[in-house]
Amino acid sequence: MLKRGQNSAVGNSDIPLANDVIEKGGHAINPRGELYTCENIKERLNMRDFMDTLRGSGIHTNGAAPQNPRDIQTFANQLDRFLAQIKNYTGASA
Repeated sequence: MLKRGQNSAVGNSDIPLANDVIEKGGHAINPRGELYTCENIKERLNMRDFMDTLRGSGIHTNGAAPQNPRDIQTFANQLDRFLAQIKNYTGASA
């Protein structure tokens, strides 16, 4: 279980889990490289719930596009930036 203030990070596409992690002071990055924050996670969660409601009512929503090399690179770049920030914040050495 995460504790508030931990330098914990998860990489996932589970938006409700990302929301829980952020509420506990952690950090979350989706597989396409978007860093979820307190400022954007509620919007993503609302959109996820809206799309789930549409699917539940029988509307076909197509889902997310397959991950491509650009997404992978964006994720790697975001993870590198995050790790550098943590390193600078904690004073950890390489």
